[in-house]
Amino acid sequence: MGKTTGGLAPSLRAGRPAAFNITGNVWAVVVERQNADGTWTKVAVFTDLNNTVVTGLVSGSMNTFRVCAMAAANQTSEWSASMSAICT
Repeated sequence: MGKTTGGLAPSLRAGRPAAFNITGNVWAVVVERQNADGTWTKVAVFTDLNNTVVTGLVSGSMNTFRVCAMAAANQTSEWSASMSAICT
């Protein structure tokens, strides 16, 4: 399917939209957050890429995310590299 996601913006702010670099025929982006035990939990599925607020972020907390894009015929991209940042 080719490269469909660039990832999350390098800064996260509680209650603010996350920024994605999306290319291709993407209709949704799945976001997962890494748990303390190393497992991943789905925290959001965005179909409106102009409305991408991940809820539950706490100012001062470290968060690690990865994203996966969904395109035509429900094809999915590989998971992006994980990205960690402290929520401000």
